Formats: sequence, structure tokens, C-alpha cells
Amino acid sequence: MKKQFFQTYGLMILIYAVMIFGGIWHLAGLFHKTSQILYVPLLVLLFSINLIYFISLYRETPLLNIFFIWTGLIFITALVLEIVGEKTGILFGHYAYTNALSPQIFGVPLVIGFSWLNLVFGAVQIANLYLSRYAWGFRSLFAALLMTGFDGVMEPAARALGFWYWQNYTIPWQNYVAWFAFGFIFSFPFLRYFPPVKDRQLIPMHIFIAQFLYFVLVNLA
Repeated sequence: MKKQFFQTYGLMILIYAVMIFGGIWHLAGLFHKTSQILYVPLLVLLFSINLIYFISLYRETPLLNIFFIWTGLIFITALVLEIVGEKTGILFGHYAYTNALSPQIFGVPLVIGFSWLNLVFGAVQIANLYLSRYAWGFRSLFAALLMTGFDGVMEPAARALGFWYWQNYTIPWQNYVAWFAFGFIFSFPFLRYFPPVKDRQLIPMHIFIAQFLYFVLVNLA
């Protein structure tokens, strides 16, 4: 029984332990520079776990190729939006990334594309889990709302971690409007064409929640 429990839930427990420990680490004021260095490989690792999870769900089905296309389009689109947004201030407002997250392309960290994907993966799974009987449009709106709420917690934490800064240290409302709009655009293809899957692990949802808890803890510092 114990072996089966850890086979099913061991990875989820590990994800929560790492993220919560990271938040406590920040609260204690320890190794701030080390935390910055570790954040990029951690995000890539979380994305890799999500990717393996979805591949295991859709392997040997036509949906797998569609999933890869959807994932690639989100990654590229998110980076383009961030580059345009960071350079012009038109989309999200005026902000700038520091050198804490590297490598970068045109001043935007490549890992930001993986960050967007991790959030979309988690949000669509939560929407499918709790709103499966509702139309895909409503689930997409809910997923967009989840992502916007996540950003509301992430923004002050990112400033505390030294990842990026807003002009005049003020986060404009247009940032949240943009997050909601793009959260909907990124979510609806999955929620429209991929049927909800019954699964006990729900890895993307737990990665979403674990990251949320991490930023909550950082904000308490």
C-alpha cells in the first residue's frame, strides 16, 4: 500500500516540498543569489515534468501532435508578446527584466515561455477538473481568471526576487487585462478540442498550486 501511494503521489509531494521549502528559504533571508540561479533550471524542470505528463496521456493518439503544435505556438507567442510588451509598454505596461533570469532574447528571458506554459497547463487542468460539465468557453474564461489571479500574486514576488521591475514601481491595470485576454486565447484551443481526462495525479494542477504557494510565501517576507 505504501509503495503504491508513493508511486501515485510521490512526485506531487516532492513538488510541493521543493516549492514550499524555497519559499521558506526566502522568508529566512538565506542565499538570495542562489535562489535566483536555481529558479531558471527549476522552471525548466517543472515544464519538463508537465510535458512528460501530457505525452503519457496522449501518446499513440492523434491528439499528441496537436498538443505539440499548441505548446509550440504558446511558447513562441508568449515570447513575442513579452518582447513587444517589454520594449513598448503597449501590452502589459512599462516594465523591464533584470539579468537574474538568463539566457535572454531581446531582453526577455527564454524561461518566461516555459513559465507561461506551466501556468496554462495548470489552469486548463483545474478548469477541466472542476467545470467539466460547462461549455469550453466558460472553462476558458475560468482558466484565464486563474492565470490572472496567479499573476496578481506573482508580480510583487518577482519584484522582491529581483526578476523584473515596473516603471514607478506600479503595476498598471492593463497588465491584468492583458493577462486575462492572453490567458483565454492560450487556454481555449485545449479546452475546446481536448476532452477532460480522469487521472489521480493531476501533475499540472499541483505544479500550478505549488508555484502559487511559493509566491505567497515570498510575499510574506
